[in-house]
Amino acid sequence: MSRNVAKASRRRRGPAGRDGAMAAPGPGGGSGGAASAGAPGGAPGGAPGGAPGPPPELHPRCGRLVSLSQGGRSAARAQPGQEFNHGLVLSREPLRPGRVFTVRIDRKVNSWSGSIEVGVTALDPAVLDFPSSATGLRGGSWVLSGCSVLRDGRSLREDFGPDLDALAEGDRVGVEATAAGELRLWVNGRDCGVAAAGLPPRVWAVVDLYGKCTQVTVVPAPDVPPVPPVPPLITEVTQEPRPDTFPNSLEPPGGARSPTNEALLFHEKCGALIKLSNGHKTAERRRPLDEFNNGVVLTNRPLRDGEMFEIRIDKLVDKWSGSIEIGVTAHNPNSLEYPATMTNLRSGTIMMSGCGILTNGKGTRREYCEFSLDELQEGDHIGLTRKANNALHFYINGVDQGVATSLTPQVVYGVVDLYGMAVKVTIVHNHNHSDRLRRNNAILRALSPEGTAGTPRHRATATATAATAPPPRLLFHPNCGQKAAVVNEGRTALRPHATDDFNHGVVLSARPLGDNELFQVRLDKMVDKWAGSIEIGVTTHNPAYLQLPSTMTNLRSGTWMMTGNGVMHNGTTVLDEYGHNLDRLKAGDTVGVVRRDDGTLHFFVNGVPQGPAAWNVPPNVYAVVDLYGQAAQATIVEEGAVAQPPPPEGASPGASPSDLRFHRLHGANAVITNGGRTALRQNCRSEFNDAILFEIVIQKMVDRWSGSIEADLEFPNTMTDIDYDTWMLSGTAIMQDGNTMRNNYGCDLSLCPQCPQCPQCPQSPPMSPMSPLSPSPGPCQRFHGRCGQNVALAAEGLSAARVAGYCHGLVFSRSHLRPGELFEVRIEALDERWAGSVRVGLTALPPPGPPALPPSLLDLPAAPTWAVSGAEVRHNGAQVRHNYGVSLDRLAVGNRLGVRRGADDSMHLVVDGQDMGPAATGVAKNAFVALDLYGRVTAVSIVSAGGGAGGAGDGPSPTHSPSPTPCPSPCHSPPLPHPGGDGAEWVRGTGGPPRFLGCHGKNILLSNGGRTAARVSSYNQGLVLVGPPLPPGRLFQVQIDALNPQWSSSLALGVTGAPPGRAPLPACAHGLKRPAWILQRRGVFHNARKVRDLPGPSLELLPAGTILGLLVDGGGRLHLFINGRDQGAVAGGVPSPCHVLLDLYGQCQQVRGPPLPPPGVKESLCWGPPAPPQPCPYQALCARFKDLLLLPDEYFAPEPRRSRCFCQGCERGGGDPRDPREPPLPLGWCRFSLRPKPRPEGGGGWQKWPRAYHGTSAGAVRRSLDRGELVAPSIPPPPGPWSLLSAPCRPEPPGPAHPRSGPAPPGPGPRPPGPAPLVLSPALGYAAMEPFASRVTFREPGWPRPRGAQVAFEVWVRPGSFRAGPPSLSPPPALEPPQGLDPAQLEWVTKEPGATVLAGLLVRVD
Repeated sequence: MSRNVAKASRRRRGPAGRDGAMAAPGPGGGSGGAASAGAPGGAPGGAPGGAPGPPPELHPRCGRLVSLSQGGRSAARAQPGQEFNHGLVLSREPLRPGRVFTVRIDRKVNSWSGSIEVGVTALDPAVLDFPSSATGLRGGSWVLSGCSVLRDGRSLREDFGPDLDALAEGDRVGVEATAAGELRLWVNGRDCGVAAAGLPPRVWAVVDLYGKCTQVTVVPAPDVPPVPPVPPLITEVTQEPRPDTFPNSLEPPGGARSPTNEALLFHEKCGALIKLSNGHKTAERRRPLDEFNNGVVLTNRPLRDGEMFEIRIDKLVDKWSGSIEIGVTAHNPNSLEYPATMTNLRSGTIMMSGCGILTNGKGTRREYCEFSLDELQEGDHIGLTRKANNALHFYINGVDQGVATSLTPQVVYGVVDLYGMAVKVTIVHNHNHSDRLRRNNAILRALSPEGTAGTPRHRATATATAATAPPPRLLFHPNCGQKAAVVNEGRTALRPHATDDFNHGVVLSARPLGDNELFQVRLDKMVDKWAGSIEIGVTTHNPAYLQLPSTMTNLRSGTWMMTGNGVMHNGTTVLDEYGHNLDRLKAGDTVGVVRRDDGTLHFFVNGVPQGPAAWNVPPNVYAVVDLYGQAAQATIVEEGAVAQPPPPEGASPGASPSDLRFHRLHGANAVITNGGRTALRQNCRSEFNDAILFEIVIQKMVDRWSGSIEADLEFPNTMTDIDYDTWMLSGTAIMQDGNTMRNNYGCDLSLCPQCPQCPQCPQSPPMSPMSPLSPSPGPCQRFHGRCGQNVALAAEGLSAARVAGYCHGLVFSRSHLRPGELFEVRIEALDERWAGSVRVGLTALPPPGPPALPPSLLDLPAAPTWAVSGAEVRHNGAQVRHNYGVSLDRLAVGNRLGVRRGADDSMHLVVDGQDMGPAATGVAKNAFVALDLYGRVTAVSIVSAGGGAGGAGDGPSPTHSPSPTPCPSPCHSPPLPHPGGDGAEWVRGTGGPPRFLGCHGKNILLSNGGRTAARVSSYNQGLVLVGPPLPPGRLFQVQIDALNPQWSSSLALGVTGAPPGRAPLPACAHGLKRPAWILQRRGVFHNARKVRDLPGPSLELLPAGTILGLLVDGGGRLHLFINGRDQGAVAGGVPSPCHVLLDLYGQCQQVRGPPLPPPGVKESLCWGPPAPPQPCPYQALCARFKDLLLLPDEYFAPEPRRSRCFCQGCERGGGDPRDPREPPLPLGWCRFSLRPKPRPEGGGGWQKWPRAYHGTSAGAVRRSLDRGELVAPSIPPPPGPWSLLSAPCRPEPPGPAHPRSGPAPPGPGPRPPGPAPLVLSPALGYAAMEPFASRVTFREPGWPRPRGAQVAFEVWVRPGSFRAGPPSLSPPPALEPPQGLDPAQLEWVTKEPGATVLAGLLVRVD
């Protein structure tokens, strides 16, 4: 039933090709008739300049998955959802010279990567053994795949023409074999140039329906007019002033052409560590992590006057300081003895290093430009050119940096030094088709009459017509980012492959913006794979000449961008907390930018001005949109061009109140949308007024503030401030001119969300039953927007997560900590791959901090900073205390960590509500909280409710902590309203008792009044949802009634935040749209992705009669109940409201929900909280003994999964089904779960190690927990009493000599020195034998006789660290070894205490 679909992982092919194996040839996919006749005499059909002839046909022999139709002119790949290759087709006849063989892409699918591949082959298809793909062709075959050109599977070029993978349905692609033996590519009727040369005279066309491409049709090539050649254009340009940006497209004025046309490449003689590739176009430094120099490489010939030498940075490493250096040298590479770095040469060398110029190794200009080569990133371009006047210019990302020196020698070679961080570069040739076309268009515009506006005649003409001619329409410029495309006649920009890449989506306006002209775009499409979203701004750079960076924030000149809720100028943040956060925009929102005539720059979000963002912005700036991260498509929206929603059906003008609109004038914080029908208050969690309108329909509320809506012109803050001609209803009070005239009016506006039947608002939609009756205060603190480079903030600054690495996780509080205020966070996620843990403290450094935040809290600049790291307290990086409180390295998911500033200027650490005492004194007055998401801790969320100076004392006691309890069980949930009294309205708002809803899978049949659901056929289509929504803290239970062993797998259950009925249900629970949390088999799935293992038994092993339950606690955590026993929190972040969903899948045939309430019983009792389990007396007895050992609680896992009793009563009453593959239960013992000590292995991999038991004495328990590993018996116990036991423990007997540990010393006396072996066993009964687990006696108050107790550890053992052998003691007769274990391997011996991980402490009391 569960099907695994294997998808092709398409990757770029190197010289070795894509697939080594070749599929056996199958029969032809279709029957073809006679060969079609070629085009008659004259111009060849389909060739440029000739009339198109009839389309050729495809050969009947083809790939085994191809079927032909339309007389052999159409080909389709079968099973496109299961197979991605075996789609090879060839032309029926060899290609005629000059004739273009063209196919149209008819269909594509999104299941795979890669797409159509075309080319030619000298192999006859009649006898060809067809490979699985075109790149498997040998014996004279040329194939174009993506941007690569391959011959016989080996790569010739990797940057040719347009990307074939980006072609869409309807696009045409063709190949032409010329009489000169050249292979030319045609895309949509445009000649893309020569892809290869040296073709034989007889070749067949090749088309591979690969990956996404599933169907093509052969079409006649269009009649394409010839493209004017470039050389005459260049000849004309030589006599005109040329743009500095494109000197490589122009010949030097009056200068002689170079006698050779040799391409500019790297010279074969180079530095000792340089490796050349890609036809000497790419240079790479070997061993980049071991060596940082010896990476000098020169060009193969001298540079011509005006010739651009440009390289692209392909690879950097972050180990070294310094980076690439570029320049020119007069030394011939054939005779040069290459130095370690070019700056060591003392003659004939000019280099740019950093942001300065060095001549013959000495600095001549310190600040040549505002760019630094050390700050460039992968993908950036660097170029240089020597002008005819001996001036040397450098270019960075296409921007001329000016004259570096005017004394350049006549004959110079280009030189690149791959120094430090720079590892790999590639020469960028301007004969690339897209670059050449872009440059030629720029030159044509410069030579056209429109481009000569600098003459007096044209300036006068422009002045005379400027006032009368309207400005042209705002469109996007066709020169856009590498991953972007401009469609819809220049009005829409998109990233076609938004799920594959998150940047290279920059687009600019086609003309400069006029003063006070608004440029506005609508966000059409978004993806939820990346962080970040759309960015908008302006730039002084002309898009025709600009080499676009990956993101506009990388441009370091003439650029202003709004990104997130900040403003950046030339890549540097100049404004924080500015306006609406663009990362929170949704599809349909609009964002705009305008430059005022006074030089100020303003941004707009959904038509609302965000205020001035920059000043002194020059005129004639171009608008910029960066489709970054989640933003996938945007369309230019003209002012007033937003379509209004159509009126309701049957409505006539003036006939209904629906024609009433909100006025365009409103309060400062109000926003009008939906054609004037909807009003919302932006920044609703930070502003509570300035939202005055005419008519209100409540659609959304927040629970941050008290009070509610006031229903009814410079606007006041609230309408009750107006003291004339105003009547207002506020709550239940009627007010006139700001004075209360009447109280207790029949309609209470504060209760409208809980009263959908209110007769005063009949058109109000029913509100969510989850809305609370009275708002509860939320956290008053937020994280500051300035944070570490690896941190992503969410939930309006309430949560922070480290998304990469182990450091750079600094976050700050948004405001300083007041006296007595508690800033508390809850740990949400851990990554066991890293060591170290969260760090917290206070700092007087404001949150914006230095220009670049350090990687950790301990590296903050010298400012008053107090930090707690582990169990150490540090002040300005120096340790001032050790062994303070609880070590932060032991914190786990669900633990709370807080810092409080006392009224006496002391800093207190609070862990899970317990004050650890003053950690530091003399804290600065205006100190901010600093939190470092370091090492294991990757995500936290704020849970504190704050507290002002008067709200807390100097040192809170643990019993009066304002923080919530971590991982609350249902019995610790917040108090729920009683079914009667004041809470009755809330209960009625839930909509009655739970029942299965009518929207369910097609194989589901409901009965018993919606309380029973049965699947009547097949194994899927069994989804059912429960209504009404699940109230927080209430338990929903369902019983499995019937199972069908014919199928595998079983019931899946969970919750979803999507309202039911909005969309058809999928076949199974994993197909539900977000958000959804599903529990199935042994896993927890969030949005169809497994996030963790499910605690407790596997759901597919539950028998009929098992009762399952779900509960969402007050912290948004989902709990699973099996037969009334809480299995703990299995997921977090569950929204409210949410609906329970069940998937009757596989074996699960029928389930039954809670019964109807008896007559006279309120329906709310069906939502009753779970009954607390009866306490086990034996478990309580074992817990009391554990308390006598004085073991810190921090060593144990948090409640409710801390302890479990395995006595006969608990195991008989629990009824938890068990997997027979699991080890046997420790019957008769009580297990206390331990927190594993962080290990270098990380990731929790030790949980897959073999499990064993180790018997020990009560006195060795604390020592083992302190060390985090088992303690060998040779370590002597510390002197003095170690517990409150009345009887001293006996020393551990030496025991019998172990055959693998050497003979025992003769007679009494001390053991020989050295570590003693540790004895473990997979059978607890053997590990608990004397003398392994020595018995200790203790007295309990109220019990007449002494009790005996034993302790043992449950451990994971690293494979290979122990030796299994026969038992050295005679096992008890009743001992049964675990299933599948040889009794001769009952004893495991190891001398590596560090090879064990403590999992649990086992206690047995007589």
